[in-house]
Amino acid sequence: MAPDVSVILPAYNVGNAVASTIHSVREELEGLELEIIVVDDGSTDNTSRAAASAGALVLRNNVNRGKGYSVKSGVLASRGEKIVFMDADGDISVDGLRHMISLLDEYDGVLACKRCPGAIYDAPVMRKVLSSGFNALVRALTGINSADTQTGLKAFRGPQLRKIVGLVLTDRYAFDVEVLALARLMDLRLIEVPAIIHMSKRFSVRAVLGMLTSLLTITLRLRVLHCYQRALNGA
Repeated sequence: MAPDVSVILPAYNVGNAVASTIHSVREELEGLELEIIVVDDGSTDNTSRAAASAGALVLRNNVNRGKGYSVKSGVLASRGEKIVFMDADGDISVDGLRHMISLLDEYDGVLACKRCPGAIYDAPVMRKVLSSGFNALVRALTGINSADTQTGLKAFRGPQLRKIVGLVLTDRYAFDVEVLALARLMDLRLIEVPAIIHMSKRFSVRAVLGMLTSLLTITLRLRVLHCYQRALNGA
């Protein structure tokens, strides 16, 4: 029998934080049949051991392949009727995760949002500025009208998300943008809910350039080459 919910946790060098995240998820979703899959993205620390000790199924990339690749691997290996994917480092609170999952009875996808009313977003000022600027670019270039594409907590109905990740081409940066671009083309019903985020990490120059390059590539595929439209028609 398929579990009620599959929770996919892409993880890279997060150490024991992944175990804490797993325990928090289990506590928040107590009473539901869960499948927790940690995709260790080539970590060099004890991430895999900590995840396995906490009772998760662990998939491991031999080398670092990126969040997009890891989430895709986890989703395609999952069996749940509903699927959550979220960052494993504990920066995003799981409070409200049960409510997000309940909304999937009405919507195809539920997106945690750091800019929605009621959200708490504690992060370095420059990270907030760059995040806002990136979101403005996403809206202008792709037509995605979400207030926040990048918060690392999203829930979808299983069949729809499996179809989406089967068409995703982005392994690393801006993976979430590609997921939402495909969801928009599929006319999925999406809703955003406020997130609670506390993070101290800053964006690296490499990450910023990578996100911009990925966004431009996705825009090219979407607006000029119509790759996603053709793929969906073929599917």
